Amino acid sequence: MWPVTLAAERIEFLRRNGIAVYGAQISLVDQVPGGLTVQLEQLAAFAAQQELRYYVYSPKNGRLSDAAGEAEIFRKAIDALRPQGVELYFHAHYNEFQKENGDTVFDYLLREVPDLPIELDVGWAQYAGRDPIRCMEQYRDHIGLLHLKDLPAGADPQNDPAHAFCAIGAGTLPLEAVLREAHRCPLKPYGMIIDQDNSAGDYLDDCRVGVRNIRAAAQT
Repeated sequence: MWPVTLAAERIEFLRRNGIAVYGAQISLVDQVPGGLTVQLEQLAAFAAQQELRYYVYSPKNGRLSDAAGEAEIFRKAIDALRPQGVELYFHAHYNEFQKENGDTVFDYLLREVPDLPIELDVGWAQYAGRDPIRCMEQYRDHIGLLHLKDLPAGADPQNDPAHAFCAIGAGTLPLEAVLREAHRCPLKPYGMIIDQDNSAGDYLDDCRVGVRNIRAAAQT
């Protein structure tokens, strides 16, 4: 959600304090006339300046009627960024996993853009009613980044976001099974991401608990 200048300052601050930054999630690009495709030159230049290896793009669109347009955007963006050494990953939210006439935007995009890398959000997949393990098995070769998120039973992120997310491993996500399947995916060395969308308590406390739970689950 940061403009380019502020993002550069924040990246420099993080690296100065010993935190590696490999990529960025692109937000709000759809609010610029022409969307993502008119910003590719700027994105490539920013990636080169900041030595970023990837971007993540989330259309946040669950309508199949718009999916063909999104597929074309991904094709153009991948073709423009890949020669610059920058990968573009698709990150789906729960709406792209929701079924419409037996299909989903998520599955449609993976069919129409066969070389599309994905940052799979197992938390949103499960919330949308998708089995996260079967999804990982089905699209294993596309998963370079794995996005870990956990929600408690009965969570309602649309109407009650303050209580909809919990520390990873403290909710309904089958964490041990997810981590076992992750070993079969071509994850990047930096490819496992903890996402704490919100917290009923303290964000950092939930992140600490999540890290402990991931380490413990990885030993089983």
